[in-house]
Amino acid sequence: LRVELMAFPHTPQRPRGAGLGLSVLSIQVPDLQAARDELAALGIRALGPIVEMFGTRMFFIADPDGQPVELVEYLPGSTAWGGEHTR
Repeated sequence: LRVELMAFPHTPQRPRGAGLGLSVLSIQVPDLQAARDELAALGIRALGPIVEMFGTRMFFIADPDGQPVELVEYLPGSTAWGGEHTR
């Protein structure tokens, strides 16, 4: 288990969205496309495409309360988490 605290001081203000007030819950998966395919087979729709940034690939779904949930795959050799994910 890891807790990541992030601050983005230059993001625009926006109205509070659905959910419980968390910014994001992130779940690491070993194969992002397989996770996306499995969720789609269960009728769970992704909120957008898979995006790649900062040494990760990710996409979001929403839980039944509307809370965003991030599924993330750390790319081999990336510097995400200080280079910890070098497989």
